[in-house]
Amino acid sequence: MAGETQRPVDSSPGGPLEARLETLDARMALLAERVDQLEQRLSGLSLPLLPQEWPLGEAGLPHPAARSEMGRWVTFVGRSCLVLGGAFLIRVLTDGGILPGPLGVALGVLFAATWVFFSHRAATRGASLSAGFHSVVAALIAYPLVLEATTRLGAMSTVAAALTLVAFTGLLLVAAWRDRLLWLAWIGVLSRKSNFFVHSCCSLKSET
Repeated sequence: MAGETQRPVDSSPGGPLEARLETLDARMALLAERVDQLEQRLSGLSLPLLPQEWPLGEAGLPHPAARSEMGRWVTFVGRSCLVLGGAFLIRVLTDGGILPGPLGVALGVLFAATWVFFSHRAATRGASLSAGFHSVVAALIAYPLVLEATTRLGAMSTVAAALTLVAFTGLLLVAAWRDRLLWLAWIGVLSRKSNFFVHSCCSLKSET
């Protein structure tokens, strides 16, 4: 039509596609040139070297000896809890009337004396930590048992309780002397004194 300008027709075979490819090639060449420049700049810098053995995760781990010692303590604490559970069972049977009072107290003291023997056997093998747990458990069973049997249950007279405590404390002292365990003697003496103190306080309270 008249007045309209006709657009020139591109007679080249590729046309716009070839122009785009040429632009892309130019940009890629520019990018490669910039990467080369960065490599040249970084080649002159001295970067710190990584250690051959990276210690991350190893410093926080406990030593095998520490893990073994921790495992021993957990084992001894668990075993002591089981032993105390057995003593508590004897107490429940006695308190419930299933076992007579004197029989229950005798079984409890005998049970505690058995663990003094186990303490002596462990000490002769050189297992002082195991022997210590056995001794502490034996004292925790015997002294409160005799005190409760005298004050609350009324299953033992004061004379019988005193003789039982003297005999048990003497057993601990003999084991401490034979095994050369000074701390075991202190356990027996301090337990006996604390038991005597509590018994005296309970006697004075009952009299008033």
